[in-house]
Amino acid sequence: MDGRTVEAKAPEVDPQASVGRVVIGWAATIAGVFLVAAAVLAIRLLHRPFEPAASSVWAGAVSTVTVWSRVLDLAPFTIWGLVVITIGCVFGVLGARLRRLDRGRRIRERSAVVLDTPIWLVISTALSPCVAILLFAAIQKLEWSTAAFVVPWFAMLAAITIGLAVSDRRQGRLRLPHLGRWETVGLIVAASAAFALYASICGSWRFSFIGDEYAFFNYARDIANNGLFSASWLDGMGVYHDNPRTMSVYQAAWMKLLGPTNFAWRLSAAFLTVICLPPLYLILRHLVGRCGGPARSAAVLGCLVFFSSEQIIVWSIEGKIHIAALPSVIFGLCLYLGARARGSALLYWLSGLACGAAFHFSLLGVAVSAPAVGLLIGFDVLGQIWRQRRFPLRLLVPGIIFVAAVLVLAAPYLVPCDLLRAAADTQIVQDEGAESVVARVKG
Repeated sequence: MDGRTVEAKAPEVDPQASVGRVVIGWAATIAGVFLVAAAVLAIRLLHRPFEPAASSVWAGAVSTVTVWSRVLDLAPFTIWGLVVITIGCVFGVLGARLRRLDRGRRIRERSAVVLDTPIWLVISTALSPCVAILLFAAIQKLEWSTAAFVVPWFAMLAAITIGLAVSDRRQGRLRLPHLGRWETVGLIVAASAAFALYASICGSWRFSFIGDEYAFFNYARDIANNGLFSASWLDGMGVYHDNPRTMSVYQAAWMKLLGPTNFAWRLSAAFLTVICLPPLYLILRHLVGRCGGPARSAAVLGCLVFFSSEQIIVWSIEGKIHIAALPSVIFGLCLYLGARARGSALLYWLSGLACGAAFHFSLLGVAVSAPAVGLLIGFDVLGQIWRQRRFPLRLLVPGIIFVAAVLVLAAPYLVPCDLLRAAADTQIVQDEGAESVVARVKG
């Protein structure tokens, strides 16, 4: 095939849509906005949990949600509010869809692309994780410095990236996202304003050391004082011996630049949030545009709500590694949507690298981003099979490239399996069961 994108065409829609469709579309949109607004107000204003009098399955469900809200230190209506917000968003999307049909446009759903990347390049990409893992295992066996792994590792990453970029360019798929002049200026101004906002409160007493933050601060400060190359970067034996050391080295670099202070340490975490603004804007613009809504206005509103929300601001100012999970999720999803729209093997590769990079910053980012993007790619493949009524092997190319990218960056952590298992147990799985949590809260 010659790099074509497989599309399923829907039948033409009559421009003279029925009045009923107009009414239903606007009613669904208004209902969605009302539900979202009501849920937000309930989360913010209602502080007394709902307790049904009747003893029933419904009462048990409400009680369980209430207990877990206390465990997670959430407002009483947070979980219920999120459910209502999701329902409201569904109503809004359906309403926008119906109104788009009313305008008489032809809807074409782009299915998963069939990539025409050269087969030798696909095989080389698929084998790259095996090469990286074997290389890292050999270096550990020989007790060489990790630096001996970094040079060939980066050379392999660069070679595959360049090869996929050349392949995409030959097929006319190597394109930057389209941003208007005012969109570019707006993103720069918004990112600068967000960074200034976060920087202005980094030194506030309200964000003095919370919980175990001191351990992360002291670890990064020690690296800054001893030198950035005093310890191995590719190591999971960081803070508490189960956190990636790369995140502490990153924070130490900020402390080297601005001084070993609390301000520099917190600002490093805030920067990871700010860089997510452009990809989040592109995600929202793309998704709303496909639903027929006002894409730019909705994307601006979504970014404003997200980056000014209390939860994001607080986690961005705390210097622990949790906020480091955010970039892998947002960048991974943004690059996936770009890869799907363009049929770009390079963007599938970069999406996998974005998800795999979380191994070096926050294991939580891997647990969220890689499965999410992987499922989306899987749904694309299933949709393509359903439309074509056959299963050409080239449908697996996006998934192969994505998984290879995730694993090749995870190589330093896949070799010492005990280390990765211990980190997962402490950061994701947790040994404490739901029953003991409930008993502890009620007690």
